[in-house]
Amino acid sequence: MKRKCFWRNPGYKACKPLTGHHKTRYLIIGGGVAGLFIAHYLLKKGVKKITVIDKGIIGSGSTGQSAGMLVAQLETAPIERLATLYGRRAAVRYAQALKDAQGEVRRLIRKGEIACEYKKHSLKFFKNESGKGKHLEESISVNPIKFIQGMAQYLRSRGVVIYENTSLRKVQENIAVTPQGTIRFEHIAYALGTSVRHKTLENYVTTICVTRPLSSKKIRRLRHAGKEMFFHDERQSYLYGKITQDRRLLVGYGDVRRKSTGAAARLHVPHVRSIKRYIRRAIGANVSVHRAWSAAYSLSKKPLPYVSVSRGIIGGAGTQIATIAIASYLASAILGEKHPLNRLFTDR
Repeated sequence: MKRKCFWRNPGYKACKPLTGHHKTRYLIIGGGVAGLFIAHYLLKKGVKKITVIDKGIIGSGSTGQSAGMLVAQLETAPIERLATLYGRRAAVRYAQALKDAQGEVRRLIRKGEIACEYKKHSLKFFKNESGKGKHLEESISVNPIKFIQGMAQYLRSRGVVIYENTSLRKVQENIAVTPQGTIRFEHIAYALGTSVRHKTLENYVTTICVTRPLSSKKIRRLRHAGKEMFFHDERQSYLYGKITQDRRLLVGYGDVRRKSTGAAARLHVPHVRSIKRYIRRAIGANVSVHRAWSAAYSLSKKPLPYVSVSRGIIGGAGTQIATIAIASYLASAILGEKHPLNRLFTDR
């Protein structure tokens, strides 16, 4: 078993780091799903001169280490709590924003011709040890690294400037200072994932294992059991997973809190043991785990992600679909435009 992320995109050519001086209107710090979708939504609104910088390669953070399961339904679970806090209308709008984010991903993949192993799955939800699951919704499966890097290539073709391996050292008034240059900007947005520090945010670690390719018989068994894409809510934690395009079973396990920031995390061995036990139950035989890795993500203590329009910061969305929905809101807020989520996030 290799202790490294499974996802690869060998055809991707990274952008050069920033050298010298650069001028832009909108500067986005962070090239994960949050940062690129802020750029995408600004671009859709006709904005020109957008620049994105990332301290590593696009997708090298938590986005590229995710399961590639773009699910909206599970994120609508606290709708009754949201309705109590913010009103039924606002809660329904948030649920709709998550579904709209799924639709935006589909449109982007088609329009940008992004080859990312895209597939539609019917998500099935299992509770405790019950063998009967409940179909929730049609969800999206992608290779996350191919998706986010393909999105970066599409944005570059539309005029967005991207600098990789370019870390932000400091910001002085309207000038961002990097190791080898500077960027003068009019507006700035921070989409730093687990690097965002705020009292309402907590960092967690989740672990994912991917098997070696399975036989046709094992694949049929998994599909018959509703495990093509699934979420299994157990008493103490939860598991989630899907069948990959190359006939492997991917399974992720729960989370554990951690104090440090950043997407990198040491492999959580107890999680791996739990995943292996689940795989044995699901397939009915010992199956070799090919790769295993742990990755961090940020989650808000409150019912909604953390958003600061005045500081241009988003964080704590927890899932990629929620992140995309919030990126849409922040892009509108930066431009001073109305958005369906205004009621939820204004003055929070």
